[in-house]
Amino acid sequence: MINFGVAVSLAALLIPPDVPFGGPEMSLETPRVLVVAPNGDDRGPGTRAQPFHTIARAAEAAGPGTTIVVAAGTYLGSFRTTASGTASAPITYVAESRWGARLVGDDTADAVWLNEGDHVEIRGFEISGGAIDGLVSSGSYGRIVGNRVSGFAKGNCISTAGSGYTLHDIDVIGNVAHGCGASALDHGIYVSHPGGTVANNISFGNAGYGIHCWHNCN
Repeated sequence: MINFGVAVSLAALLIPPDVPFGGPEMSLETPRVLVVAPNGDDRGPGTRAQPFHTIARAAEAAGPGTTIVVAAGTYLGSFRTTASGTASAPITYVAESRWGARLVGDDTADAVWLNEGDHVEIRGFEISGGAIDGLVSSGSYGRIVGNRVSGFAKGNCISTAGSGYTLHDIDVIGNVAHGCGASALDHGIYVSHPGGTVANNISFGNAGYGIHCWHNCN
C-alpha cells in the first residue's frame, strides 16, 4: 500500500530532518564518492580535483553504496542511468546545493532523466527543458526527494513508470512540480507503483492533477 500525504503550505518545502542534502559535511575523501561538475571531464577519475562532466558517466562508474555529488551549474542534455544499489548500500545522486545543479533536457528526448536502477535516491535537482517528461524513474526501492521539476508542456513533471508497471516501493517526498502537461492526462506527479510514501510535495499549475495515482498504484 502506498501512503499519501499532501502539505498545503510552504512548510511542505521542508525536507524531513532525516533527509540531508549535500554540503560541507559530506566527505569527498571516501572512495565511494564520485563528483560531477560543469567543468569536469568524463575521461577523468570523478574526484573533487578531477570531476566527471556528466551524471551518466558517474552512474557508469558507480556501484552499491556510491554517492554521486553534483556541483552547482547547468548540465545540458537528456540521459539515462541504470546503475543499481542494494537495500543496505543504495546509490545516491545528490545536488551539492539544493536546486543548484540545473539539468536541462533536449527536445528529442522522452525524459530529461530516465532512471532504471533499483535502490537509487535522486535528491535536490532542478530539472527543466524541452523533453516530454522531466524526471522518470522505473526502478524499485527508490527515493525521489526535494527536487524542483517544471515546464514540461508535453508531459509529466515527475513520474514513476516502467514496462508492465512492475516497479514498487518508491518514496516521492518534498518535491516541487509545476507547469507541466498538455492535457488532463499529464500531471505534476504521476505515480504508477505500489508501496512507498508520497508526502510533503507541492504541485501546482499543471494541466492534469497535481498528484495522480494510476495504473498499478496502490
